[in-house]
Amino acid sequence: MPFAPGQQVRSRADSSRVGVIRALGTSYGGVQFYSVFWGGLVGTKMVAEQDLVAFVDSPSPTVCLVNGQILGYQEFQRIITYHRLHRDHPLRNNIFAFNASRTRFFPYQFKPLVKFLDSPGHRLLVCDEVGLGKTIEAGLRFGH
Repeated sequence: MPFAPGQQVRSRADSSRVGVIRALGTSYGGVQFYSVFWGGLVGTKMVAEQDLVAFVDSPSPTVCLVNGQILGYQEFQRIITYHRLHRDHPLRNNIFAFNASRTRFFPYQFKPLVKFLDSPGHRLLVCDEVGLGKTIEAGLRFGH
């Protein structure tokens, strides 16, 4: 898709980077290049056409999904995080918070969950040494 000077574009490699086409560059091996102003310290760079996508400011993640404007998992996470932080009640979704926690799981932390699920009364007392992940084990229990 050809771009015109003055048009806003987004980088395919870094979807958070939005720039403006300054000028049509040269064509090398059938690939069209554009002079793109990214702002800040980056300034103006020559970028191949296939590394750019037209910038469309979408009002919601749903609209982005429907219009095919999400460029991958990181872009989807960025959009969801942005909208979650700008809500009246941010970060109240346990699943969202769980995925954003960057928690490292170890196999032994799942053993109490399996025992809990197999127990007829669905009760379990977890007694481990300090720092072995009792909170994570309890979180796994309540997350299921």
